[in-house]
Amino acid sequence: MAGANHGLALTDAGSRFAAWPKLPARLLLAVFAAIMLLSAWTPVTHTKGVVTATSLPSSTAPPRPRDDDLALYDRVIMRMSQGEAYYSIIAEEHRRSQF
Repeated sequence: MAGANHGLALTDAGSRFAAWPKLPARLLLAVFAAIMLLSAWTPVTHTKGVVTATSLPSSTAPPRPRDDDLALYDRVIMRMSQGEAYYSIIAEEHRRSQF
């Protein structure tokens, strides 16, 4: 049967699991299928426990200055909001900031 392994280099047994006895192989398949079903069945709760900015304690510390990377992207965002194209802005700002 030419091309039965679709060009894959398999071991003499066919695959690394080919030598497994039927019962352990079936148990592994059943556990894997159960995990897949349980993961699909789990409800999405992505909004529970989210901390919002209003619930954070206020800080009396002075704000930290922005580092060079963040300052660069602040300038890029400001220029993009004025209608300039991202790629021309980012190249110019990288050169100006010696990145």
